Amino acid sequence: MNKNFEFTITELPQGQPGFLSGCAIYGTNYSEKCYWLNIYNENKIIDSFPFELIDVKYKKYKIARCLPGFSGPSGNYFSNSNFNKLVDCFDHLNVICLYLLSRCPSQNKFSSYRTNYKVVLDRDLPQIINSFRRDSRSRCNKYKSFLGDYSIELGSKNVGEFSLQYKLLSEKHNFPEIYCLDYKKLTYLLKSNFIQLLTVRNSNSQWVGGCILAMQYSPLPTIDYLYSCYSNAIKDSNRIMLLKLYEYGISNKFEEILLGGGISENDSLARFKEGMGGTAVPCTVYKFIFNEDSYNFLSKSRPTQQSNYFPSFSLE
Repeated sequence: MNKNFEFTITELPQGQPGFLSGCAIYGTNYSEKCYWLNIYNENKIIDSFPFELIDVKYKKYKIARCLPGFSGPSGNYFSNSNFNKLVDCFDHLNVICLYLLSRCPSQNKFSSYRTNYKVVLDRDLPQIINSFRRDSRSRCNKYKSFLGDYSIELGSKNVGEFSLQYKLLSEKHNFPEIYCLDYKKLTYLLKSNFIQLLTVRNSNSQWVGGCILAMQYSPLPTIDYLYSCYSNAIKDSNRIMLLKLYEYGISNKFEEILLGGGISENDSLARFKEGMGGTAVPCTVYKFIFNEDSYNFLSKSRPTQQSNYFPSFSLE
């Protein structure tokens, strides 16, 4: 294979699921269509990944970003020499910057390092708990004998409750706009056969927590952990929710759970996922700025929390 790659974009109508490399393509909760970036080498498609277009409400410009939870292409296609080809490919969509996550470690002027985490379900739950960091291990060992007192519900009937709790949690912790979800966006996500809402309740039917999951069955049966929220009224609700998710994954023959990373490298969210048995997965974040003047203007006029996977400006 030579290093002379070509790129094209195809569109996927709203709500229509598709498959690529075994991963569920579930559209986007920000725009009416989902898009694929296709990578060609010697006139053959060798890889592809879905991305969403997010309106920045400045002129007609948009951000292009790899869809949440999808780990992106596995090859090193994004060298300095291919930048102008990407610019040409995205020009008709009025994209000022493109963010994507690759499983292929690589470094150039467009890339930065990012750590994601996964839990391998190759042992029973007590053995997995023993691999946790000390604080999480100590807390979770208190609950492992009582996990049967907590029930799991799969399906969209609890989406209203999840939406309300997610809104409260996002306001309390000042989530970045890119992570904000409302009822409409949640119901849109759950239209896909490959996206599930998992709800955990205690023996009194109190809501403990919930998470939005993407189920992938090839090449490995995998759960992709996309969004979650938990009850502030129940001690260690976030840990109990993850324990029930691990239990569900083991009993349903999934091989791994992809937890994602933090908002920034080694932040409290990343450390929590690592503490709950997450194994580090080195990744590369690519940030391509196609229109530097507009990007810099927005960064100065709408500065926001810095992260290597999100723009340096707010969307409003």
